[in-house]
Amino acid sequence: MSIQLTIRVLDTDTPHFSGPAQRLEFTRLPVSLGGPDCDVALPGLQGELALITQDEEGFFLQCRAATELVLAQQRLAAPEKRRLKHGESFRLQAYEIVFYRRFARVALSWQSGFLAAAVKYGIALILLLQLFAITLLPGLMKEESFWLGQRMHLDISAKSDRLREMLQKADSKDPIVQAMQQAFKQELQQRTRYLRRHSQDMSRAQRRRMLQALQSIENELVALQESNIYGIYPQPELQTRIIEIIQSESQP
Repeated sequence: MSIQLTIRVLDTDTPHFSGPAQRLEFTRLPVSLGGPDCDVALPGLQGELALITQDEEGFFLQCRAATELVLAQQRLAAPEKRRLKHGESFRLQAYEIVFYRRFARVALSWQSGFLAAAVKYGIALILLLQLFAITLLPGLMKEESFWLGQRMHLDISAKSDRLREMLQKADSKDPIVQAMQQAFKQELQQRTRYLRRHSQDMSRAQRRRMLQALQSIENELVALQESNIYGIYPQPELQTRIIEIIQSESQP
């Protein structure tokens, strides 16, 4: 254990103020205070005036010579000594001295060291993630949005080609079905012309709606291929009926 002394020179003209402080630290006791030959040499003082000692009961301030030594508002006379507490101040003539005990730093256990290291690395990781979110994430999101738009563009092209092929292979003999297929063909042509002009300028929402519309057309075409609206009816046997009428009229 060591001690620390903070020393200030009192201003006699303005007793409520003091000059700059001087801090001294000692690891061995006793510590003498006074003239140039003492451990704490105070300018203007002569000889050993005070002594800081330690025993099993604690620290003590002892007056070593006739001088003005005041502790806890009580003046000490040689060879009187009084107990000195941590943070307590005393006055030696024109000097105010504050006494502090300095305890040895306790070594941390490996658990405490691990916890401290984990906290440091955790904070560093959070800072790196924040830096990533501020600098790199917007660019990655923009790039991902670009590639998603390109993928939707390719899906629209593939869907249009598939619908065009379905309409070319349509061979329904039902006139209603044929008319509906022709209407879908015209709509597909209009959408194809629009895509050629504005495909690169379309937003993701517009491309999504285009895909939904093309999927709806595909569903309708599949339903038309699997059914007939009116069906194919057999032709009436008119020739047989005409022969029967002629024969009945020719009989007497």
